[in-house]
Formats: sequence, structure tokens, C-alpha cells
Amino acid sequence: MRRCQGVCRRLAEKKIRCLRQTAKKVVAWAKTATEPCETNILYTRHWKQLNEVRDLLKKQIIALELEMAEFLVKTSYVLLLSVTGVNVKV
Repeated sequence: MRRCQGVCRRLAEKKIRCLRQTAKKVVAWAKTATEPCETNILYTRHWKQLNEVRDLLKKQIIALELEMAEFLVKTSYVLLLSVTGVNVKV
């Protein structure tokens, strides 16, 4: 029962609604879970590295989009209309 209250309290601190009955089920399930295998550390490190790569690529894409938008704003509208395949919505 204590663990269930702890789960509900932590969720409440993060402003996540929690049903006590659901928390009881989660705690009961966690008690039956197997011990983590030794490869979990390896998998966790790889997932963290992949997430860092994803964040880096996201930042690079945003920077490129801003650079392209800046160039687009400086280009005259008539010139943009004359280029086939350039779809600019005003």
C-alpha cells in the first residue's frame, strides 16, 4: 500500500492524474517483473546516444530552415513565381 501511495504522490507532484486502483495494479506488476539483464546498461547507453544524434539533427534542420526562410524573404516575389517547382504561399 505504501508503494501505491508513493506512486500516486509522485504523479500528483508532476500534475498527472492517478487512480489508486491503477497504481495498485502497476505496483503488483512491478513486483512480478524479472531482474534486468546485463545488456540493459548497453542498450540504455545506445538509446541515449541515438537521442543525442536526433536532437543534433533536429537543431541542424531548424537552423537550415531559418537560413532558407531568411533567403526567401529577401528574394523578390516575381522572381520566385518564375522558378518552376518553388511553392511559396503568402
